[in-house]
Amino acid sequence: MTEEPSAENHPEGFAQRDYYALIRGRLPEKHKRASDIISKVNQVYVETGRDTALAESFSKFVVWVTAEQNHGFVGKGDAFYVTGESGAGKTDMVEHLIAHHATLAPLITPIGTLSPCISISLQGPATLSVLALRIAAAAGFPLSDKLREGRLWDKLPATLKRAGVMFIHIDEFQHLFHAGCDAEGLVKYIKGLMNNPPWPVSFIISGMPEVRNIIINDEQAERRNNSFTLPPIDISRQRALVKRIIRRLSQAADMDVKDLLASDVPERVAHAGNYQFGRICEVTISAIQEAALASDKVLNRMHFAGAYVEHSDARDRNAMNPFISDEWKLLKPGYFILPPKGDRTERLDHASE
Repeated sequence: MTEEPSAENHPEGFAQRDYYALIRGRLPEKHKRASDIISKVNQVYVETGRDTALAESFSKFVVWVTAEQNHGFVGKGDAFYVTGESGAGKTDMVEHLIAHHATLAPLITPIGTLSPCISISLQGPATLSVLALRIAAAAGFPLSDKLREGRLWDKLPATLKRAGVMFIHIDEFQHLFHAGCDAEGLVKYIKGLMNNPPWPVSFIISGMPEVRNIIINDEQAERRNNSFTLPPIDISRQRALVKRIIRRLSQAADMDVKDLLASDVPERVAHAGNYQFGRICEVTISAIQEAALASDKVLNRMHFAGAYVEHSDARDRNAMNPFISDEWKLLKPGYFILPPKGDRTERLDHASE
């Protein structure tokens, strides 16, 4: 019989990294080697001109919100939006910005080390009370979950001032847009933190394009709008960027890509990644894993084809695999996923086979 976890036999201090290492240790040797290679590849962040542009845009935002104001006040609250479709690379890009922008680095002060920016990520539908609790906890001063929604938000200004928090990053902001969430209340609470003269707070909001609906539906929010949009990759103009992604990630795995980059694989990779930066990275890393499992040191198109099968419904359907089909440009961008059984689209797909 399996022993139930307890404070004695399952201490809090047991590191996640160590636990994962134990799991990986059970894999066959070739899979462990592949895991080591992918671990190195995952450490790579592919910097591009987008990062330079984002950093410059955010610097202008910081100038705007930290300038001295009338009547002796300093600074004002505002919102900086980073939006893009699923797989655009928003989360990694903003995390990189927060980690490397000089204005957001921890500050050593007479009262201790303070972090001007905190970050939270919403993994599913969240209430306004949950949002307030998450913000307070990230600031290092948790509030009681027994407090009502209004009281939680009333306490946040003092809590954030005490922690020295000037910027709040909320990732996957679209999870606040659901039937159970009070949209007007959300705008009211955020504006309340922005408009608090003793300690105005600004927001870095990242998510799907619809998060900017808060701007469209509120005139004051529109005035406070600073936006940075991540468009899809235009392969006709940005082939060099896709090649850079493949090259940088493959270098971490010590794999040769010279012949691959001279072929049409970069175009196929962009298509399989739905022309989104983050997904193109994922497609490439999946192919590197296939090569690592085969102990290959040269990355080729069939590694991408095999990886595509593992992430789609293209198994035994070569015509739907953009790394095998000669008609790949006619395929829908992204992964081929079969519709639910009995769906009209599914019947039409089979009729065309």
